[in-house]
Amino acid sequence: MIAFTVLLLLVVLRLVAVGFLTLLVIRPVRDCPACFRDTALVRPRWSFLLPPWIQWRWCSSCGWEGPARKEPVLPPGPVHRPGPMISRDESTPPAR
Repeated sequence: MIAFTVLLLLVVLRLVAVGFLTLLVIRPVRDCPACFRDTALVRPRWSFLLPPWIQWRWCSSCGWEGPARKEPVLPPGPVHRPGPMISRDESTPPAR
């Protein structure tokens, strides 16, 4: 019984390690790894088996199809609006 428990724990540990390493290998991108063009999100019938942080993507240019991690949604940053341009007359010396 102890041998069975040890072997079962080793199998579970291996599954956890493979799952973690697979998560590290899958990139969070929307570009095709083959031709570097935009890909489309597709939902195959078996997509319910995928974890919620994995998307299945397809490239219409080269036909590549595969997994990708969801990109984090970042809140919009502050908009930089430059102030008015102040021109300085070249004949007057700069203020000290």
